[in-house]
Amino acid sequence: THLASALNMHVIFGATRPHRHGLLGNALLARWDAHHTEQLRLSKTRWEYRGAVLGCYQPWDGLELSVIATHLALGARTRDAQVRWLLNHPCLQRGPVVLLGDLNSWRPTRATRELARTLEAPPRRTWPRTFPSSAPLLALDRIYTRELQVVKLQVHSTPAARRGSDHLPVVAHMAA
Repeated sequence: THLASALNMHVIFGATRPHRHGLLGNALLARWDAHHTEQLRLSKTRWEYRGAVLGCYQPWDGLELSVIATHLALGARTRDAQVRWLLNHPCLQRGPVVLLGDLNSWRPTRATRELARTLEAPPRRTWPRTFPSSAPLLALDRIYTRELQVVKLQVHSTPAARRGSDHLPVVAHMAA
């Protein structure tokens, strides 16, 4: 909430588990206030806590934008099931969609191919390397869209970003 306040943005946070310094989970920061939010539980095991947050916005007259931020499982079978579940969510069945997050997949997999088939991957097929933030080797963080075009995709690599997380943020500029 401190970051959202400093940036004058709205935040949706979904905790997945407690941590000694607070809570771990997924967050969405947006210029618009969401008219509908959900915390989606994606955990399939007791030892790997996964989830997603959903925000539904009305940034344009009459159009609804659904945004999901997620952190998927390490195991391929669990990740495949999580992607199928997310893609079947009612809010992803219509209108503009953005699905983003740490997919824990550094190469093409069944889950990433399904996302690219159902939604759209940016035209640039080489995903930016984001992990580990100290010396990025793997492209784990992705952004998929529907009815929106990714115009520019880049990694935000600053000393503060490297201190703030073990992943570098991905920034996407989009057009309707």
